[in-house]
Amino acid sequence: MAARTPRGSWTKVQLQAWGVPWPPQKGWAKKLTGDESTTLPIPGRTKASIDLARKTRIQLERENVALMREVIELRREIEKLRVKEDV
Repeated sequence: MAARTPRGSWTKVQLQAWGVPWPPQKGWAKKLTGDESTTLPIPGRTKASIDLARKTRIQLERENVALMREVIELRREIEKLRVKEDV
């Protein structure tokens, strides 16, 4: 774990030094350590952050447009309520 990069992974050079072929195959850490319970937690990453990283720019832009429409609609509702209060 101490040889990990700041982003939580390992470099190609480090894995090759351990005899792990590039690209590493699923289960490489378990084979290397011989421990079937080995898990590779990545510090600072959560399921939500990983899911966000997987979204494409287009998906994020579509979500942004949808949220902006919702904001516009809510502002209209607020303005209607203000007009009713003034009457």
